[in-house]
Amino acid sequence: MKFANPAFLYALGVLALPILIHLFNFRRYKTLYFSSLRFLKNVEEKTRSTQKVKHLIILLLRCFAFICLVLAFAQPYIPLQENVVNTKSFVQAIYIDNSLSMQAMGMQGELLSEAKESAKSIIQEAKPNTEFIILTNSLSGVERRLINKNDALDRVDNIRQIPERKDLKDVISLHKEIVQQKNADGMNQLIVLSDFQENQSNVQKTNADSSTYYQFIQLQAQNTENIYIDSVWFNSPLRKINRNNELNVRIQNKGETDLKNVELKLVVGDYNRNMLVDINAKESTTKTFNYTDNTPGMKSGYVEVNDQQIFFDDKFYFAYTVRQENKVLIINTNTSLENPAWVYDTDDYYTYKTVLENQVQREDILSADLVVLNGLNTISSGQVALLTEYVQQGGSLCILPGTSINTQNYNQLLSGLKMPSLAPLKDNDLALTKLNLEDLFFDGIFQQKPTNISLPEVYQYYPILSNTAFNAIDLVSFQNNSPYFVKSKSPLKVYLFAAPLPKEYSKLISHSLFSTFLLRIGELAQRSNPMFSTLGESSVYRMRLNGQSDKAIHLLKDKIDFIPPTTRDNNYVELNLDNKAVQQTLNDGIYSIYEEKELGKLALNYNRLESDLKVADLEQIEIQLKANGASKVNISSIVNAEEIAQLDLEKPQTYWRILLFLSLVFLILEMIVIRTKIFK
Repeated sequence: MKFANPAFLYALGVLALPILIHLFNFRRYKTLYFSSLRFLKNVEEKTRSTQKVKHLIILLLRCFAFICLVLAFAQPYIPLQENVVNTKSFVQAIYIDNSLSMQAMGMQGELLSEAKESAKSIIQEAKPNTEFIILTNSLSGVERRLINKNDALDRVDNIRQIPERKDLKDVISLHKEIVQQKNADGMNQLIVLSDFQENQSNVQKTNADSSTYYQFIQLQAQNTENIYIDSVWFNSPLRKINRNNELNVRIQNKGETDLKNVELKLVVGDYNRNMLVDINAKESTTKTFNYTDNTPGMKSGYVEVNDQQIFFDDKFYFAYTVRQENKVLIINTNTSLENPAWVYDTDDYYTYKTVLENQVQREDILSADLVVLNGLNTISSGQVALLTEYVQQGGSLCILPGTSINTQNYNQLLSGLKMPSLAPLKDNDLALTKLNLEDLFFDGIFQQKPTNISLPEVYQYYPILSNTAFNAIDLVSFQNNSPYFVKSKSPLKVYLFAAPLPKEYSKLISHSLFSTFLLRIGELAQRSNPMFSTLGESSVYRMRLNGQSDKAIHLLKDKIDFIPPTTRDNNYVELNLDNKAVQQTLNDGIYSIYEEKELGKLALNYNRLESDLKVADLEQIEIQLKANGASKVNISSIVNAEEIAQLDLEKPQTYWRILLFLSLVFLILEMIVIRTKIFK
């Protein structure tokens, strides 16, 4: 038996006071004269004896009530290791939350430092026969081992913050699995040292171990307010020399205070710009930077917000490439019009190549940014497979149907691209009346929204059949609302016209919209790698290569030279960023993707789920965990590592509630004895 607060036991000395009062509280009697006392003597003796019994019972009840009250404050318990049979060991698992949110400052520094000091204090106070399991968010194979006290202290010293995060239920499940694998049939305990973020403290549907003693210790941050950059994106997908870039930045304020004049900074190469922003409490705001790239090539930069609390989410890195050219491949027949080539010839940004349908090579298609099927009547099965592969790898396809198409193999291609099918040619004069100006395809084409625009006439066309499985987006429609020009839904980039180009089918080629449409398709066909990737979540960075190579790809930054796991697919390579080695080796920033020469730049950012410092309700966790099989759960909060000494983590079950109840029972019994008529 031990006591959590043994100093309260000194209060038992106060028991001497009611006992002394009882012993020396002699009652003074007033003398009364009677003519005869022989009738009163017997009554007086009986009254004195009952009063003595009553006073003794009251004294005992008061003493018991006081003793129970003192013991309740002293908090007696039976240590875990006194319950363990001598031949069995005691397994103490300690989980240290080393996620990025543990950067928050406590009373004595970062919460992670306080957690490590608390863990070392627990380990040093453990009994000699204790075996340890030290768990972190990496939950690696080495953490599954049972280790001794010295090894546990070394393991705690080497813990550092990583971008990986784990839900509480994953930690509990892994601990149960380890204990079962190690056949740890003695007493075992799981101590969790964490800030208990609300978004990772879910223990619903957790298969808890009924034999494990769970101790949850919450380390409290001094300030849970935080502002951070959530994401960045460009308004337009086109990156071009001397073209205005509109970079949007979203900033989140998770605090309870409205913030004024927060400094926001943009750095792209040698370009720097600052602005001041206001952010209301519990809200976000989006600001836009306008700047121009004057040279082609690979670009990288970051946006930074000035924050005084958590720092890992203050910078958001991004990277992109300004292309000097876009490659366009135009596949013709002997009767195809040359108008598409003339359009792309007007802009030096486009490098176009024309080939006949029976002379096209696989490499021609896969290396192009945009493929234009110009008036083809038939599409072979091999071309269907190749074009489908090309589009699925990020290429853009524009389909200008021929004058006498084979709808069967056309629809085979369209079905594979999740596009609506074409019906046989229809001879029916219809006017084009509607442009879908709300779609991003038209963004920036018109200086102001046109109200009465003249559209070309169509005389013959292939009706585009709506299909609920492959709903495309209508860009231009006929007067009967049937589609004339459609595009596929993201992420595929396919554009389909309903009418052939010759003038007997439509007047599109003589209208200014024809060149506008083709140039816009060419702009949107620019292939670009992702602007950024996120550490600490399942993600793959896919980039296009010029040619194939079997050499290893390196990620270079400062003194870091890391070879990530890769998967190659034709002219593409995928970098696996979900690998544990990646998350434990790399940090946020701009990395050079290198293979004999620099292939591109990779911007890595930390997961912003760690930026919300709102903490969970520990009592709710206790309730949910007990509902899922746990029988012994203790919760507590500390504001600094020194308070860990006041928590005796060996107590599986305390008895202060029982003692408090008994104290109340004795006081009620005392009142009953005082008021009862038996002793009167």
